[in-house]
Amino acid sequence: DICSISKNFTQERVTMLLIAHHLKEVLSQIITQCNAMGISCLVEIQKLEDLKYIGSLTEDDFMIGFNNRDIDTLETKDNPIAFTKDFMAGLRKRYQGIVVSESGHQTLRDIRTSIKVGADAVLVGTALMKAKNPRKTLAKFVNAFKKGAKC
Repeated sequence: DICSISKNFTQERVTMLLIAHHLKEVLSQIITQCNAMGISCLVEIQKLEDLKYIGSLTEDDFMIGFNNRDIDTLETKDNPIAFTKDFMAGLRKRYQGIVVSESGHQTLRDIRTSIKVGADAVLVGTALMKAKNPRKTLAKFVNAFKKGAKC
């Protein structure tokens, strides 16, 4: 249950997406300011080196997101999930908070892949917007690990 992982992120009504490699040295200041205003932060990283911009903040101050797509090129092609066990192992050496696998989740298999390699949550958007029945698609995604769920 994602809500039991960190109580700090269940009370806020707004979450700010911050892209680490664009904000660089001001990232930790922005996270601190957001937290002071009651805004939670999802810090998107593309590689583990992006964690250097977080400074001395703790995992209670923000969540980490890994985008399976290249945000800089605004890529729109459907691509396989890039979130891997190796990446997650490296991330967990430095960060124990909530990790979100973002973008590219089109099927139950995609969601299962991200969760099985260690994501605490997934971010799904395009699949719901393209779905003929978004409610049914969402229900399938939410129940991705229930016995009998089909890919």
